[in-house]
Amino acid sequence: MSTGAPARSRLKPCVRCGTLNGVDFDHCIRCGTPISAVAVGTSRIGGRVGGERLLATKVLLALTTLVFAGQLADWTSRKVLPLFMGGGPGVIVGATRFGALWLGPEALFEEPWRMLSAVFVHFSVMHFAMNMLSLLNLARLAEPAVGPARLMVTYVTTGIIGFLASIVWSTVVFPTRFPIPTAGASGAIFGIMGLILGVLLRLRDPRWKQFAIQAVFYSVLFGVVLRANNAAHIGGLVAGVGFGLLFAGERRGGEHLANLLAALGLVVSVASLVLALRSPQWRVLEEIMDDRGASVTKSPDPTTAVLRDPEAPPPT
Repeated sequence: MSTGAPARSRLKPCVRCGTLNGVDFDHCIRCGTPISAVAVGTSRIGGRVGGERLLATKVLLALTTLVFAGQLADWTSRKVLPLFMGGGPGVIVGATRFGALWLGPEALFEEPWRMLSAVFVHFSVMHFAMNMLSLLNLARLAEPAVGPARLMVTYVTTGIIGFLASIVWSTVVFPTRFPIPTAGASGAIFGIMGLILGVLLRLRDPRWKQFAIQAVFYSVLFGVVLRANNAAHIGGLVAGVGFGLLFAGERRGGEHLANLLAALGLVVSVASLVLALRSPQWRVLEEIMDDRGASVTKSPDPTTAVLRDPEAPPPT
């Protein structure tokens, strides 16, 4: 290696041992201390995160909480308050008003923005609390590793992919006879879980096995015990792993693009919620309930329900 100034300008010293390393190195070649932003963040995974700002996490928590506050106000006006999974037609109508997605072929064409707005909508107090606690626990590990912009991009995109997977599952793989409303942040949360797993895999961190076991555990817990939206979880998890592999392999640059995409993701998220509020779908649904005496039947998924005419044949 040349010892001239141009060559030395492409080196940086390790903060621990002083050894000179290439500017694109993730870890010190001598002592293994994390050097790059990704490696430094990843070194905190599995440990306690200190005083990081967690800007994207706070924005996502605030936006989801704001939406849920609106849902609570709507439910209160209908004299319903779903503390746990389940609820009556008023719960479904209120969730639809704020952006819940109705699974069916028409979901891709009539109001496609609901594939994003539904990420910020929940069906009960427990549904909201569990998802926000999971988001906080995972994002406080992921955001220091990849930065707020990339976390925002991952959350928004994997949330959409999760609900897209749900539409494919319910219309192509196992078609349902009636439209089914669904909502919740769990697909995007599994996306954050996949993001962490992808970063660990790309950096060949041995802790990826431990985290993969944890991901499987939560998948089984939500999918079997709670019988949640498995298609959204799997879709979000797989997409999240892809983002983790991509972001952990990034070198210098790309910050401006990441910031732009994150800002765009936030703007589109708010726009999807506004479009849902302005949609006449929930009013039409409310009129159908009043005119035909529709009822909500139980679904295998506690985050979904089937709204149908009580005299119609049961859904498959």
